[in-house]
Amino acid sequence: MKESTTKQTLHTYFEKFGALKRVDLIMDNKSPGRNRGFAFVHYQDIQGCEQACQSGQFHKIDENRVEVKRAVLKQPGSEESSPGINPMNYGYGMMGTCIPNYTY
Repeated sequence: MKESTTKQTLHTYFEKFGALKRVDLIMDNKSPGRNRGFAFVHYQDIQGCEQACQSGQFHKIDENRVEVKRAVLKQPGSEESSPGINPMNYGYGMMGTCIPNYTY
């Protein structure tokens, strides 16, 4: 996704698939105001997540092609540094990442 894509843009786009619990847009600590190109979208129930994932692997957000997939679930207390969510804390989720150099 674009570095300028906002949390509100993601919320507005993904809420059409189901009620959202939260959106975590991962920000770049070295470049304030810019995101790192991925986010976690947490749905209140599994149906919203399933609908977003089943609507296609790629979604168009801010004129960019964004890959949407289920997040890798982490075990509670896991210290892994890889992206993922703990379903015990955040509900059902998926993530989106930028696919560069794509033209619709």
